[in-house]
Amino acid sequence: MREKFKSISISIFLCMLAACLSSCKKSDTAGSPRLYIAPLFTWCETNESSTYNDIVGQKDKFVPLTDMSTKNIQHLFKDDGTGGLSGHYLWIRVDFEIPEELKHKSLGLNIPYLRMAQRTYVNGCFIGSKGSFPPKERSALYSAHYSVIPENILNHEGNNVLLIKIWHHGQSGISKNSFIGTTQDAYISSEITTFFNCRIYGIFEGVLVISAIFFLFMAIAFGNNGAYRFFAFLNGTTFIFIIPFWADVFPWYNFIDIKYHNFIKFTLCTGLEATFYLLSFFIAEFLEFKQPRQIKGLRLLLLILSEIFLIRAKNYDQLMALSVPMILMLIVHISFGIAFWLITLIKRQNLRKSLTLISYFIPVLLGSLTDITMRKLFPNVVFPFFILFSWHGTILVFVFILARQTLIMFRTNLRQTEELKLLNDHLEDKVRERTHELEGANYELSLLNERLEKEKFRTDMDLEMASIIQRKFFPQTNKNFNGWQIAILYEPLAKVSGDLYDYYNYNEILNGVSLFDVSGHGISASLITMLSKNIISHTFQKGFRQSEPVEKMLYKINSQIIREKDNIDNYLTGILCRFSDFDKDDACRVDLGNAGHPYPLHFNAATKEVAEITEEKGQLHYGAIGMKGMDVSYPEMNFSMKVDDILVLYTDGVTESTNKNSEQFGLQRVKNIITANCEKTPNEILNILTWELAQFTDGKPLEDDITMIVLKRTPSDISIEEEADADEEDFEPTENVQDYEELEEIEELEEIK
Repeated sequence: MREKFKSISISIFLCMLAACLSSCKKSDTAGSPRLYIAPLFTWCETNESSTYNDIVGQKDKFVPLTDMSTKNIQHLFKDDGTGGLSGHYLWIRVDFEIPEELKHKSLGLNIPYLRMAQRTYVNGCFIGSKGSFPPKERSALYSAHYSVIPENILNHEGNNVLLIKIWHHGQSGISKNSFIGTTQDAYISSEITTFFNCRIYGIFEGVLVISAIFFLFMAIAFGNNGAYRFFAFLNGTTFIFIIPFWADVFPWYNFIDIKYHNFIKFTLCTGLEATFYLLSFFIAEFLEFKQPRQIKGLRLLLLILSEIFLIRAKNYDQLMALSVPMILMLIVHISFGIAFWLITLIKRQNLRKSLTLISYFIPVLLGSLTDITMRKLFPNVVFPFFILFSWHGTILVFVFILARQTLIMFRTNLRQTEELKLLNDHLEDKVRERTHELEGANYELSLLNERLEKEKFRTDMDLEMASIIQRKFFPQTNKNFNGWQIAILYEPLAKVSGDLYDYYNYNEILNGVSLFDVSGHGISASLITMLSKNIISHTFQKGFRQSEPVEKMLYKINSQIIREKDNIDNYLTGILCRFSDFDKDDACRVDLGNAGHPYPLHFNAATKEVAEITEEKGQLHYGAIGMKGMDVSYPEMNFSMKVDDILVLYTDGVTESTNKNSEQFGLQRVKNIITANCEKTPNEILNILTWELAQFTDGKPLEDDITMIVLKRTPSDISIEEEADADEEDFEPTENVQDYEELEEIEELEEIK
């Protein structure tokens, strides 16, 4: 089995090598004629601002390019001492005549390899580019350069000038296999080169993603297995590292707004360093080697420091200057893994796993040797990186070992299943005995369940009574005062609510209004509302008589509630408003204090605009009510309300109500409804808001208590009786009738209980 596996692996490797070599040969595709232009290459150093017109007449400045290695342009310049190479621009010139076999044909230019970026001209006409020049520099990476040469720009009987402006940035070369041929020949040749130099890595990336997901699930399935987990991470970081090798064949590479050195920094550099860092962790986990905390900390520190240096690189030159330190850091990371393997091997701990681990990396070692050998023997040919393909071999080996381990586990589980079946046969008698005992226990449970149902019914009745009593505790929801109309929506989430509203009046004159929201839901929140209502009402009435600022009233309410509720965790947010007497312009001053509650809304009838009432610039506003030991600030906010102005107070249960798509009702919808219905009465506005909210939630149950108070200014010289006659359609039962009906409900519930 092992010999067969080895022979298959070698065959696949040799086929890939033969395909790559065959793609690099100079032989014409299907006998198509070609004009190889590498022997005609001449070059001239230039600058960023030079153009075709500047250089085309200076043929005497061009010198032959005799170096045909893959880094021939890089060899033309010397290191300038900053990590880059002096001179980042040059022109390549080719003077050529069209061979007879290519005359009057549609021609194409194919340059198998050219970095970093180029712009190509033939006889003064721009025919194509690859990559982009600074300031938005972008490398052409590893794909072939293909351009169509229009027939109408060529001199079929004379000399033609091909000029290529190159931004080389010290890391460039131009392929000696560059040629001019038919468009079909040039296109097919460029596609073959691009496939082996770029697109094939995209296939590899897909394998890496599948492998990463597979091993991550396996790690979870096997109880967070460290070896599988780190192998999954290795595939992920390798995916990031390989991105530059295939990115140019995808459109997104040319459209993302990121500088080239940052692209290389966060893909190639970061991915490679993370891969080597995680590789040593994989080795340790696979060998079950316990790394000391100090070693883990040191390695993490080295990784962070190297990443900081990478991130601080401001341009490509600085990034290239870090190449040697980065290679040394990679050697340090992998040295830890080798050290873990040697320690395990010397101590003969998990000797079998130590030897197995070597087999995992045999494909990688073969790929590395192949890369070194091919680039030494054929320096003028651009090869794909075999070490990346050999990582496939490592994955396949690991999958093979995993499958074998899984098969062993399956056989073990099968044997255990058979043993359990035998035990199950002996347990059947025991089960019959226990069944008889359980039948008796079930009868007792049925009796207990019946008692629990009765207790639940009684509890539901108690909650219903508590709901009626709490509603009785609050004032009626619709009321007219001198100069004011008020309407209130009160919708508890459960039988009882944590919302608390109140208004304060004397002789049909509205002095103030409040709305508070207790944290939590249910009985505990409702009890806090009943405790807090008396405290808030008493504090406001006393403070109103003594002309205390609303801010001071809230501080007193906070202190007293903290004292009264003692160690109960619930707290409150809320709004407290005080209204002044009407002035000669029939305007009323509003003093408002906010204790961590959603900002109220004020509709200005003059401007037809709705605005939130917020603290002034520079005021500090923070803290809720009833939180012991917490610092609070309730700055007073003042504004004026004239006739037809509207004030809306609400709890967050309104704006945070969601529909089936988890979208919130939101504050803007409330503002739009108020503006569109500003001419209507508060009760009509509230009915529209309620209807819109119901349509939005579309039957979805409430998630929080909902309370809204709508107050509208009316002329103060109109009596309450006249206003009531005008609004008969909004008539609500009087307080006495409501009291009578609620008392009847309580009596009925008492009779049921």
